[in-house]
Amino acid sequence: MGFTQNSSTFAFPVVETLKNNQSNKGNKSYFEHEYDVALIFLSLAIIAANSLVIVLFVGKYQLRTKANTPLLSLAVSDLLMGSFGIPFYIACNVLYTKPICASATVIYRFIANSTILHILSITVERYISVIHPLKYFSIVTRSRVMKVIFSIWAGSLFAASVQLSWINFQRHGYDSFEIKCNLIYNAVSTLVCFALPVISMSFIYCRVYFAVRHQILEAKKHRVFDQKRIRGPLLVTAELRAIVIFALMLGIFISFWVSWYIIALRLYISSYFHENFAVDIVTLDVLTFLRLSTSLVNPVLYTFLKQDFRKALVSTIPCNLRRRTPNDNHGLEMITLKTSSSTVVESNNPCHVGSSKSLRMRQEKH
Repeated sequence: MGFTQNSSTFAFPVVETLKNNQSNKGNKSYFEHEYDVALIFLSLAIIAANSLVIVLFVGKYQLRTKANTPLLSLAVSDLLMGSFGIPFYIACNVLYTKPICASATVIYRFIANSTILHILSITVERYISVIHPLKYFSIVTRSRVMKVIFSIWAGSLFAASVQLSWINFQRHGYDSFEIKCNLIYNAVSTLVCFALPVISMSFIYCRVYFAVRHQILEAKKHRVFDQKRIRGPLLVTAELRAIVIFALMLGIFISFWVSWYIIALRLYISSYFHENFAVDIVTLDVLTFLRLSTSLVNPVLYTFLKQDFRKALVSTIPCNLRRRTPNDNHGLEMITLKTSSSTVVESNNPCHVGSSKSLRMRQEKH
């Protein structure tokens, strides 16, 4: 089953077709119970997951780093998808008014721009950390991180809302001028907000991957590590793990969103040249659900796979519910500190002896 677009198309093509299909019955809206209920549950899951990330970041001091600050900003952005993006999408299906559908389009595109720019900023930060480790602290300062985050939000909002300047809300459909503006806008947006960042990040990740791989090989050759030249294997492995997580986020974003950019651009090209454009409705529903779910995938990835977030999450679980492993030393993690008169062994496991106090063992020198 497919559908044909005309000059009255809004941002979400499926709505127009389904509305037209039911208009003969006098129905002015469309609500697919199973699909939209699934979207509601997805919205709640997005809100819960990203709220958890925000709570962890605020509540755990060790997470409040410069590298994690863009992740907090991304979580807030994804939270908007669950709080406003999906509700407006459903409202557009049900009410099908131009202001609501246009608002849904702005939110939808804002989240898309914000997500890819956040991932780009994280990619650049990882690039500096790996390629220029000695200059990292002088380049990546907290003030610069905040300026980048502000620029991401301001730029994403501007790029998403500029299309409202030529839309006539008094008319139901689009005239030829609006269609032409939308075509140019979608072409430029696809190039600037999707293609160029993706190409740049693909190049950066390749460069970073080979650099980290080289560092790992060098680390294996040298059993003694010079802090100024070669970083230890644990640090390099942690870098590689973080890079893999963020590259996975990028790959999922590209996979789930590339269809939207292509379909939107193809739609306005068809409208401009008065051509028919048919897409299977079920396929559109699946693609839309996948796109919206990226706001759930992002926090899940770096909460459960990124080591510092995972540790912070585990620390919130009651001690009697945690699963112990053979390497846990019966739940006791020890840190040995040598002093002039004794050896102090401290436990950094808050579950030990039911208290967060350190366990101290002193062994006097003979």
